[in-house]
Amino acid sequence: DRLLIEPSGLGHPKRVLDTLLGQYFQQVLKIQATICLVDPRNTSDIRYTSHENFIDQINLADIVVANKTDLCSAESLQHFEQYITSHFQNKQIRVHTKFGHLKSSLLDYPSSTEKRAKYPHHHAQKSPDNIARDGYLNFSFSFPAHTTFNIEELLDLFNQLKLERVKGLIQTNTGWKILNYHSQQNQLSDTKNTHQNQIEIIAEATLPISKKALGEKLKECLNP
Repeated sequence: DRLLIEPSGLGHPKRVLDTLLGQYFQQVLKIQATICLVDPRNTSDIRYTSHENFIDQINLADIVVANKTDLCSAESLQHFEQYITSHFQNKQIRVHTKFGHLKSSLLDYPSSTEKRAKYPHHHAQKSPDNIARDGYLNFSFSFPAHTTFNIEELLDLFNQLKLERVKGLIQTNTGWKILNYHSQQNQLSDTKNTHQNQIEIIAEATLPISKKALGEKLKECLNP
């Protein structure tokens, strides 16, 4: 059996790996390669390349994947290759793909023992009050299933607030959708009805409004 574990965008890879390699799981799990998907365009953005979590997610990966290559220029892909080659030399393989499509053969690569976190202190357990220390805030909102969002107004709100990442399962004026929003780009796909609307938001710690005010802004995007 294969168990695939995908932490959030703010997930601390060392903490996850330490847990899986700990005594409790040693007799039941065999850890294979860690795979890190990277948007090549982000390797030219100092907000990412100076962020400890971004660096260690790549540092602790065996395989680095340049995803969203359909949205990247040749220059972005070239910079990605230069960045990985210059800063992360212990990678078993680098792959280019789009839409997160990966060959199943990648799951057979072994886990390297040479991986090391550059910022091990950054992966220590933190309380929810300290989330902003990573430079980001995490918000979660739920709305009843009978409520409907005006999708155009909702996306305009995300753009106005310059939110980093939004994932959602929402009922819109065009039906139930899975929402994946990242840095003013969005993907919407159809899905079945569910028991509630759910929106998860990652924003920079400099976000100028509170969670309560953000919730009120979301309500303003509901259809009457």
